[in-house]
Amino acid sequence: MPTRDSVIVYHNELLPYSATFIRTQAAAVKAFKVGFAGLFPTRQTSLDLRLDFGPILFSGDHRTTSRIARNLFVRTGWGGRKFLKELEANHPALIHAHFALDASIALEIATELGIPLITTLHGYDVTIHDEILSRSLEGRIYLRRRERLWEKCSHFFSSCDYIRERALERGFPASKLETLYSGHNLVSFNLPPVPRNRNLIVYVGRLVEKKGCSYLIRAAHLASRQCPDLEVAIIGDGPLKSELETLVKDLGVNCTFLGRLSTPEPGNSVLDWLNKARVFCMPSVTASDGNTEGQPAVFVEAHALGVPAVSFDTAGIGEAVLNGETGILVPERDISKLADALVEMLTNDVLWKRFSDRARTWVAERFDIRKLNLQLENAYHRVLNR
Repeated sequence: MPTRDSVIVYHNELLPYSATFIRTQAAAVKAFKVGFAGLFPTRQTSLDLRLDFGPILFSGDHRTTSRIARNLFVRTGWGGRKFLKELEANHPALIHAHFALDASIALEIATELGIPLITTLHGYDVTIHDEILSRSLEGRIYLRRRERLWEKCSHFFSSCDYIRERALERGFPASKLETLYSGHNLVSFNLPPVPRNRNLIVYVGRLVEKKGCSYLIRAAHLASRQCPDLEVAIIGDGPLKSELETLVKDLGVNCTFLGRLSTPEPGNSVLDWLNKARVFCMPSVTASDGNTEGQPAVFVEAHALGVPAVSFDTAGIGEAVLNGETGILVPERDISKLADALVEMLTNDVLWKRFSDRARTWVAERFDIRKLNLQLENAYHRVLNR
């Protein structure tokens, strides 16, 4: 019998640009062959998923007939023989699913293949209200299978301690739950130094309620009274874009919307913008449906390039930003204090330099992918040895 020496990394949608952290973690695994599997390809500009195998998809398009077949499969398991045979051909030792809703689908796949399931919890999957989850097919399936997931899943990772606490409140078993931060390949942040734009604040994130972009715009408006040359660059897209553009126009903020930059021209990538920024600011909040952040990877990326952060002290952000050492965190939704923090970072050169230097060392201490993936692989081995 062939040796089972591979890991299937599972996400229903393969793979949206917002899920860069999943690709980074998978690519750094050394002890196993790794490939991706999911139900359908993303409609976004996809990440490069070429690992040892895959991606293996239930269906490769978004036609109505394909959607109906997928829905039938996730509800009943019917029609998945070809998909399961493709997965089995790679001799998987286990499945590692990202997000609890995706794991409720992967649970059935793992059961059919007779292999363990590991799940990483990232944020909305343990913070959003059940009533909101019940409005989607994926959410309803998850709610029906949640207790079975708690029982059958071999191990759970949480993306930060904040998410671990929320998971425990929801009923996830403490004996199976372990915090594992998203790691980063720090070599990729060794960019040539460029002159900093001392007036530039950069935001990177989806334009949705919980990311708090409107609070940044309003705070920048207040801060511009003391920093008239202030500039804001917003990287990202989402349903609130037109509303935010109107707010920028009404307040007269010097702000540019750059889009996702998923396929940037040379010198115009997210990292290029962070590399020349003075401050990173994504003032996330708890959304009206309960959705909150986990530990957003972009704060770590900014710190790896020596960029201090300003944000609200909410969810897991305090686990990425050391308040008073690598950035300034203020009470959630307090626009006045957010503006004061932006002014401090834009004008206080001594403080900025201290924060910038500490941000780089902090990332090396806490978020090096090589160290964190040893923790990941040790958990894989423990599950398989059981």
